[in-house]
Amino acid sequence: MSKRYLIAVIAAILILFSAKVYAYAPKAPNIKGNVLNAGLSGYKQINLHRLAKKGYKAIVINFWATWCPPCRAELPLLNKEYEIYKNKGILFIGVNVNVTNAGVKSFVKGFKLEYPIIHASYSEIMGYGGVNFIPQTFFINNRGRIIFHWQGALNGEILNTVLNKIISLEK
Repeated sequence: MSKRYLIAVIAAILILFSAKVYAYAPKAPNIKGNVLNAGLSGYKQINLHRLAKKGYKAIVINFWATWCPPCRAELPLLNKEYEIYKNKGILFIGVNVNVTNAGVKSFVKGFKLEYPIIHASYSEIMGYGGVNFIPQTFFINNRGRIIFHWQGALNGEILNTVLNKIISLEK
């Protein structure tokens, strides 16, 4: 057996082993709070751990801020996709990370966001790794596990690909 072949086989084994190690899906930290757009969303309060037990195929959590241009740019997409996916067992939750929620209610009302929006506490933000970069989106399966994480603004192709894969896996 040649040295190159042996190195390739060892590399392949290490890659396969690593894939299994990284396939672990951590439990999503809880996020809870009063919904800032209760009139539009139909939700008064959010408690992620309770919602994860209610039969949703997935929950999409999007961390954002009013002062963030990429966040503002993706809000209409998230709103549109929420309307499409809410009847397919997918819930979207917007988690605002502004220092205070002053002004967030009027901002959300101006954008006519229909998916529930809550304000995150410092400990909730830290539970998701500090969310030092926004926007960030976490996809949580029906067992309350984070199965995909996206940093940066989403586009329709990424969002649809991930959600369609989740739906096909949860059947």
